[in-house]
Parts: sequence; structure tokens; C-alpha cells
Amino acid sequence: WRFAEIVDEEREHGARSTFFLMAGHGHRADGAAPEAYDRLRPRLVETLLTAGAEVGLHGSYLAAEELDRLAHERALLAQLDGPLIGHRYHYLRVDPHRNLAPLAGIGFRYDTSLGFPDALGFRAGIAHPFRPWDFGRDRPADLVEVPLAAMDATLAEERYAGLSANDAKPRVLELLDWAAEDGGAFSILWHPERFDASSARGWDRLYFEVIDAVRERGGVCLSAGELAGLAAERFGLPRD
Repeated sequence: WRFAEIVDEEREHGARSTFFLMAGHGHRADGAAPEAYDRLRPRLVETLLTAGAEVGLHGSYLAAEELDRLAHERALLAQLDGPLIGHRYHYLRVDPHRNLAPLAGIGFRYDTSLGFPDALGFRAGIAHPFRPWDFGRDRPADLVEVPLAAMDATLAEERYAGLSANDAKPRVLELLDWAAEDGGAFSILWHPERFDASSARGWDRLYFEVIDAVRERGGVCLSAGELAGLAAERFGLPRD
């Protein structure tokens, strides 16, 4: 439970981020103790909002297939958070042909699920926030997609790259060098257990080294909502 400390340290490094919280458990992949999540969720939201952090919804495993379930989860979390505009699918279970454009109708302004679980880089081939295609209406969706470029699990988990934090650092810095040279605006994903002393294994240190590296290359580290808001303004969409 180091959420306030994470926010404080981010500020010391000149950065802001978004915390995506789950509000539903209907599958074993959502966690082993749903009653603990339900009990702690109000306290967690209060902790993050008091610290000045942005809160988004982390849609549950089955919500990727059941949009009514996702809408219910959003309503539950919105009771604690108030305006809730951002979303990410659990296990990155996003299907751009099916469950991305409908997010706008549920009340979301942006999503940041579109990335690879098993590789760095840009799943849509776009390294800036963009409006995904609404295939049902044959037009751009009323939604901003903030592309996911890098995830800690992609780098660390044995079923993927299986790297140490030290070995992962050059790969992330290569991505940042590319962004600094060619321009880019994207998200990175770090899970909260990476900041716990018993399980961090250097990944907490790497997170803040990445933030410093962004700033050294002339970039800025914003919350997902701030970045999506800037993009929405450019696209002529509502910011909140």
C-alpha cells in the first residue's frame, strides 16, 4: 500500500500518472479475494484523490466481452471518484473491431489498452494519441486512444521477455530515443507490486529512471487524462 508514496515520488521527478482501479470480479483472473477489493476500494480511491492523482477504470476480465458489465463497473467506481473518463482493459483484452468504439457510449473519453502484452511497440502503428475507427458507424470514434508502448510485465515475466530490470532498461531507452528523435506520445504501464520492497527487484527504480530519461530528452510525463485531453482538444472532442 504505497500509492501516496508513489505519487509523491513522481512529483519529485516532475511527473504525473493515472491509477487504473478494478471495480468488478467475475473471473479468477481478476484476483483471488474480491471481498478484499470491495472493502479496500473506497479507501484506495480516497488515498489517490487526496494525493492529487487521476483515477481510471481497469475493466475486469469478462468486461471485455460484456459491455453491460463494464458500464456497471464504471458506475460503481464513479460513485467513489466522480467524473471517470479513462479506461484500460484487463490483460489488454481490447478488440478494435468490437469493444473499443463503444467505450464512448459508456461515458469514457479515452482508453489506453491498445498495446502488445508480449512485445514493446505500437499495436496500431501509431505513436500518438488518435481516434480509433468506429466500424459500426464507419467514422472515427468519439474516443481518444492513448497507445500503450511498454509494460513492465512484457519485460519482466518469464512467459514474455523474462528480463531483469537492468537488462530491460536499454530496450526502454531505445524506445525513448526514437520518440525524442521522431516525436511520440504514448503510455507506459507499471503494476503496483513493482513498487513493493519484497517484489520490486529493481523495477521501481527503473520506473523513475524512465521518467528522468523522458525529461532529459525534452519530454514531459503527464497523466493519461491530461494527454488524452490535449489530444481531444486537437480533435474537437470534449475533454471531460
